[in-house]
Amino acid sequence: IRFINSDTLEVIDSQYLAYGSMPTKPTLPSQQYNSWKPSVIEPVTKDADYLTTYLPYPDDLSIFKFYKVYYNNIDGYVCELINGGSNTINTEYLIIPFEYNNLPVLIYSQQSINNVGSITDVYVPDSIIALGTFAFSGFGVTTLNLPNVTSFVYHDRGSISKNTVASVMNSCSKLKKVILPKISMLPSIHYGSRKNGLCCNCSSLKYVVLGSEE
Repeated sequence: IRFINSDTLEVIDSQYLAYGSMPTKPTLPSQQYNSWKPSVIEPVTKDADYLTTYLPYPDDLSIFKFYKVYYNNIDGYVCELINGGSNTINTEYLIIPFEYNNLPVLIYSQQSINNVGSITDVYVPDSIIALGTFAFSGFGVTTLNLPNVTSFVYHDRGSISKNTVASVMNSCSKLKKVILPKISMLPSIHYGSRKNGLCCNCSSLKYVVLGSEE
């Protein structure tokens, strides 16, 4: 089988496998694996090409705290953006890791951090299936594409509750568009209250695209 970069169409890896074997994900030294298509759910039965996508590696894992969780019948991690003692994140882009300790990062959330308005680009890997408390609150992004997110949860130091949504995109004053290809119905969207809701105080928000951007 061959793995082909979906952006450049380069063959980046090939594997010779006996029929009935499962392929393993390809690796690149400068980028983290994100996903492949078709998703590998069955053993190999013929020669095949797989399109793969990659994301840059995070520059600094110390800005995250990881909590091991079992969510949606999957062992993985919550990745929480933390303040590192300075209560400030000085970066223009945020790269959320795809995995940690060889397990997928399933949920992304954030502590309440000041001065994250400088973050104008966010890389969300396909491993992220849920967003937690204050995930993108205060960010300076104009568009959020969340390819595999299917749920919103309340997160507190590794404890997960599906019963409430705590302002996932609170006070994103520049946010205009949110794309959620895997969701057909949203929880409540509040514009004036910090309590619960999905997009509180997002005054520029015009579009929430569900199912597909087309």
